[in-house]
Amino acid sequence: MDPGGRFLCAPADPSGTIEQIPFVDGEHGWDGGQFMLFANRKKLLDHVPIAIREVDDGTPYLDAAARISLTERHSFYQTWFFFGLLAEFSTINDLDDHAADSDVLKKRSSIQQLYDDFTEDDGAKKCLSISKMFERRILYSMMCSLRDHATGQVSRFAYLYKCLKFTYRMVNMACSQLDKPNWMANRALGEFLTTALVYASGSGFLDIPNPPGITFPWAQHPQYMGRGPVRKRMLDAGWCESDIDRIGLTYQRLNTQHFLSHLKRHDRRWDHSSCSREKCNAAHIVPQTYKLSHAQDGCGCSEICVDLETIQQVLRDTSTFPILRVHADGDLKNITIGVEPYKGDEDYVAILMLQETVEAKTSESCQPYLLWIDTLCCPAVEPQTKAIALKRLRAVYTKAKHVLVLDSSIYSFPSQGVHPAEALDFASIVDEATELYKVSTPDPRYRAIFLDVSAELFILHGFFQKHLDESYSNEPMWEPSSVFDQLWTLQRSLHFRSVSVESDEPLCIATLLSLDLGEIATVQGLEARMVQVWKQVAEKGKGFSPRIIFYVDNPIVKRGFGWAPKSLLGSETYSALNLGNLTGRFSPSRVTGEPIDPDYLGFLSSYGLRVRLPGQRICLKLWREDSPFWLWEGLLDTPRAQESIVCRDESTGRWFRVSDYLRSKTEPEFPDEELPPFDDAHPHPLIEDLLEGKLYLIQDVEPWNPTAVTTCLMVRVRQDIPSDCDDGESIYVYSRRTVLFHEVDRTYARSLDAFREIAVQVAKDEVTQRLIEIGKSESIKSVIYQSALASVVQLMKDLFDKAFDTDPRRLGGNSVHVSVRCSPF
Repeated sequence: MDPGGRFLCAPADPSGTIEQIPFVDGEHGWDGGQFMLFANRKKLLDHVPIAIREVDDGTPYLDAAARISLTERHSFYQTWFFFGLLAEFSTINDLDDHAADSDVLKKRSSIQQLYDDFTEDDGAKKCLSISKMFERRILYSMMCSLRDHATGQVSRFAYLYKCLKFTYRMVNMACSQLDKPNWMANRALGEFLTTALVYASGSGFLDIPNPPGITFPWAQHPQYMGRGPVRKRMLDAGWCESDIDRIGLTYQRLNTQHFLSHLKRHDRRWDHSSCSREKCNAAHIVPQTYKLSHAQDGCGCSEICVDLETIQQVLRDTSTFPILRVHADGDLKNITIGVEPYKGDEDYVAILMLQETVEAKTSESCQPYLLWIDTLCCPAVEPQTKAIALKRLRAVYTKAKHVLVLDSSIYSFPSQGVHPAEALDFASIVDEATELYKVSTPDPRYRAIFLDVSAELFILHGFFQKHLDESYSNEPMWEPSSVFDQLWTLQRSLHFRSVSVESDEPLCIATLLSLDLGEIATVQGLEARMVQVWKQVAEKGKGFSPRIIFYVDNPIVKRGFGWAPKSLLGSETYSALNLGNLTGRFSPSRVTGEPIDPDYLGFLSSYGLRVRLPGQRICLKLWREDSPFWLWEGLLDTPRAQESIVCRDESTGRWFRVSDYLRSKTEPEFPDEELPPFDDAHPHPLIEDLLEGKLYLIQDVEPWNPTAVTTCLMVRVRQDIPSDCDDGESIYVYSRRTVLFHEVDRTYARSLDAFREIAVQVAKDEVTQRLIEIGKSESIKSVIYQSALASVVQLMKDLFDKAFDTDPRRLGGNSVHVSVRCSPF
């Protein structure tokens, strides 16, 4: 298959094989009917969740993957979300179902042409291909049909957006039921058409007033950049674990991830076997064993030193910073470096060295030039002068004529004759982004990469404009909308970084945020310094995002700061929270761009972070007050309920599921062999919380939507607050864990109601009372206890048989672990 037929971008000389996507023939050929109703027509509505159905006839959602064969399932999804989606964008589905015979023949011909255009024979098998999308300008024709549609551009645009959203949700839920080529084809086409729609609406080709931001994370799937074969292939090719995770978490589009994952690593000198997903240790410098490197093997040059005492003296005795003046003779045999204070009227280059030393070159015709090099001008040998140097970093980079960042891995890449998308990995990002824009205009695959690159440029430009541009007023930087943007960018930038000395992190953060570094440097230790950082941020930002309480990992242990992260470095957190969670905790709203309501900002108090958020009480209900929590010893194992429990709202009778957020995040992140030890270390935590009592679920910022999954913080009421601090309006709480809260579907709710009715009857019956009394004195292995238990079991069987005979559909759900009740407060 030629590169033009690839669904996803790949380098010209890729690492690994570019997979072909087989065409799956079957009984589910596209029929030209309404796109959203294909499952209804094929009697497969049980595959579609009730909440997203276009038309619902009451068919239960059974997630019926086992009801049809794997081949039939692949045929069903490929037909619907590949050929059906293409047919929708090609307006083939617009023909009326009751059209004349000539129109029906035209429809069939158009569908057949669709199959001919997007499949091709490759030896013994037929594969999907998009090469005709460019040869016949089909994409342009699709956009023209949108522009000229009879229903109007706005209406048609909204409907195509609806189809893409539905496709994303369905394909996302079906990933575990499909093999990689099939879910990749659906996601790749979805991203292709989404990007085309975004470009058409933003380029003026369409007249769509205020088009919505169409972004679907087509790339988000744990088996792609997670723990699947792509990760293994990249590791075998010499990639670092942290680089793989950085790609998966930084770039939102499947084309970008696919392209980068197939780049060859030309520099294989580094050993990444000790690296983690958050931190690269290959180039980490250990001062005790560090040796200087030479630009060329066999080089016998001598070491050039600078006067460290002079550098420290400049920092201590002046208000400026040291710069270096290089003196060299014509043949570069005699080189000396002088140190002098920066006077404010000379040009210099600030050089930031990431991994190795850099070869300095000059010639007889060149004048001696000035340098500022981080490894020399920011001394690490003495804490006082190091703190001063860090405090003046902002001035160093602001006043520099140029800032040059050197990374030795760049040396291994060619700089000529490569595609702009590949050159972005090592060349000028601004120049190459411009070239990438040119090649992406006719091709949405490269447009997707361009959008990812543009997003990175926008973030970097916005951050440094506010912090390094002296013409930019310092005051707007600390408006609530600005400070949260800065914290979001800061977390995103620091996640994959590391420091040699952990207590240096607060100093770096203070420098980047233009905080009072002197106040922070006066205290010692990471935690004490981070306390000072968060105090200044809260004071300057006039509050704090309340969402930070939902995503706490590795918090500060100092009283009143249990909500605050001790570090922003991913390598220091050791949690299942990904970068999206960690950046999101600094946003005051889950919806980007919304105005900030000052009433919802948190602020510091002597007892922690004070926030105003909605919530509700949750408590355990025993049907008999004299009953122990778990009555069925000897019959059933104690319910672990590691991941979730169900609860019922007393006022409405509606059922909800509460899931442990950390456990739900861990399952896709941890290798299968690591899950049992994790479970053993975290036995039924939700039930243990319920047994403690006095629990509340604090909800995320937006008003609660019962049909959506809501992030909540499960908290326990504090008993250690002095009475004179109680204002009668506040609840002082300790955080227990973050949970997900959502309403169960109605089929499962009917089953839960049936189980609840049976549970009430069992609890009130005299055989249960007898079992409780016997359990107080008898062993569960005794004949008396087993006889009493058998009577309860028989009662359960009788009640279930009666309920099933009355309405078998009510008992179609899964078994219930535990029932709790929740009420508003």
